[in-house]
Amino acid sequence: AFAAMIREEPGHYRDLGAFYQPMRDRFRAQLEGTRFRPLPVHGGYFQLADYSAVRDLDDAAFCRELAIEHGVAAIPLSPFYRTPPAGQRLVRLCFAKNQSTMDAAIERLEKL
Repeated sequence: AFAAMIREEPGHYRDLGAFYQPMRDRFRAQLEGTRFRPLPVHGGYFQLADYSAVRDLDDAAFCRELAIEHGVAAIPLSPFYRTPPAGQRLVRLCFAKNQSTMDAAIERLEKL
């Protein structure tokens, strides 16, 4: 089905970068007002963020705490590695949400 969609509507996937760019820029700017440090991201709908100034937990534990204690979902990077880099404190945050959801998340992250 995906291959058929690409053949029939190639503009859809070609335009995704431009579609997400304003959301990516806004979310990144908002993150800069927190203790999280956003990393450069040039595509997709996930923002990588360094949380080492927030907590000294591994990424899975931090993501669990973030969701349970603060109501913000994040994705740990360690499952994407055979052997995660020692001491890496990075998470993925999805910004493909409506703006009110993103604003609420930023308000929660600002409190950390």
